[in-house]
Amino acid sequence: MANAPAVVVGRPDGSGLRKVTVDGKLVGQACSAGDLQKILRHAGVAFEGIQWIGGDCTVWPGCNWRRRTVGILMAAGLLATAWELVLIGRVDSFHALTYAGRITGMIFLGAAVAVIAAAAATFDYWRKRRKGYSGMVVFIGVLIALMVNVLLLLMHMSSRGYTPYLRIRVVLVAWCIWALWILFRSRPWKGIRYPVRIVAGAVVPVLLAVANMAYTLIYLPSVTYPLVQASAQLGTASWDGRRNKMVMTVRLHVVNSGQIPVYVLGSIYWINGMTPVNAGPGQPQATFRLIDSGEFIQPPGMSLSPGQEFSEDEYVEIPQPDRFKSVEAKVELYMVRKDKTTINPSYELSKAGRGTLKKLGKSEDPPGPPAYYFRYQADLSNSNELLNETRGRPRVTLWWVYQDKYPYLAVAVTAPGEKPPFHVEKLVASDKANERYGLEKVKGSMTQKTYAQLLKEAEDKSPAGGAEPKPTDSGRSG
Repeated sequence: MANAPAVVVGRPDGSGLRKVTVDGKLVGQACSAGDLQKILRHAGVAFEGIQWIGGDCTVWPGCNWRRRTVGILMAAGLLATAWELVLIGRVDSFHALTYAGRITGMIFLGAAVAVIAAAAATFDYWRKRRKGYSGMVVFIGVLIALMVNVLLLLMHMSSRGYTPYLRIRVVLVAWCIWALWILFRSRPWKGIRYPVRIVAGAVVPVLLAVANMAYTLIYLPSVTYPLVQASAQLGTASWDGRRNKMVMTVRLHVVNSGQIPVYVLGSIYWINGMTPVNAGPGQPQATFRLIDSGEFIQPPGMSLSPGQEFSEDEYVEIPQPDRFKSVEAKVELYMVRKDKTTINPSYELSKAGRGTLKKLGKSEDPPGPPAYYFRYQADLSNSNELLNETRGRPRVTLWWVYQDKYPYLAVAVTAPGEKPPFHVEKLVASDKANERYGLEKVKGSMTQKTYAQLLKEAEDKSPAGGAEPKPTDSGRSG
């Protein structure tokens, strides 16, 4: 027995584990008598002649349900954080619309790897603690989880929107605070040289990168703006002798002259006739009458890349043109930036009138105008998955409103669950939508021709000595 190795079982540490040494060499940490037997058997030492420090063979505070529960909760919280990091990172790394968004996705994937490693380390730190650095890995993983969840929660609050992930953020932030409290009590950095440098080297770069990317994606204003130009050009007039009507073609033209690609949500053109009236001093000298109107960009939701053009010719009939002093054409359209959002392909197929919606039993979401209309509607995706999870996917609705005197377009971009009352001015002047998605109204240049010009064109185009009927001179106005 004189040559028997000296076996010493130390006092329980903060987690209830007892260090086991053989001849002064650490061979393991035990949490129960059975665990101690396994350690000694592996070391080739008999289970006898043991020196007990801080309690005999009946003192095993680490062998209880509380310690195992803490370890399970630690791993669960870390894995939940890693899951949300992977969800965001795998999408943004390849599909974000901006370079900054893709870099953010890669950072999130890197942070997910670190958090998964921390989750794996919990199985050692809350059991045998055979790896001296496992506690430090868990500590760094929890710090990364705290930064990420606090950042996402702040983004939720700043966007003032609701998504199903909001409750998860709140729960995970509370979990991070609890996990840090547990770790500070157990002091996992014991026995590690330069723990502050290790934490700073692992956490600070991630914090700075994520904070900078969040600022760039959300708060930094765009320095480049889209430039889309639209115009309507009246063609040469001619007479339709059989119906005694003046006819002409109108060239409707749109070009993206800027550097930003856009989606055209909807378009409208108007052909108006100016009718002379007998007015007194200080009163308008003419009034406009709608001749024709319609949408001209098909399909709605089409994209226009920088330098791309779109043209459409509309055939217009002007009944009794001698009643008009002049004829004018103008266009208008709505667009959103393609570098800030992606529109669901179902938009172009979503055309439905008010009567159709009622027949199908669908509610107006959001509420539409009181007049008759047809609408296009679809969900928008933000420029990256990070914004989709914190802001939600908004819905864009464009109404093409029929009105006897003057049809018009109206657009609304609404957050999930939001149903604002219909109001044309407020819908158009949505600063939040303008800033986030580049929603903008484009008013095209207007062209106008007097009745005298139209009549001369029609006469010049008619065959010499033609018998096509002409309006009476009494209806002409120069």
